[in-house]
Amino acid sequence: MFLCLLPLLASCASPDPVMRTRTVYQHLPDVYLLPCPVPYGAATYRGAIDLAERRKAALEECNKQIAAGRQYQADVKAKESATPSQ
Repeated sequence: MFLCLLPLLASCASPDPVMRTRTVYQHLPDVYLLPCPVPYGAATYRGAIDLAERRKAALEECNKQIAAGRQYQADVKAKESATPSQ
C-alpha cells in the first residue's frame, strides 16, 4: 500500500516553479515607417499655390501616419502592462 503512495509524495516535494522574464520587442508595422511624399515643382504663381496646397495635404497625411504610429506604440505598452507577468 505504501509503495502506491510514493509517487504522490514525491510530487509534493518538487521545488517551486522558476519564473523567467522574456522580452518581446514589438516593431512598428511598415505602413507607419514609409517616407512622407513631398510634392515639388511649380512653374507659375497658380502652380505655386497648387504646390502649397499639395504640400499641406502631404504634411497632414504624414502627421496622421505619425499619430497612428504613436497610438500603436501606446496600445502595445498598454497591452504589456495589462498582461500579468508569468
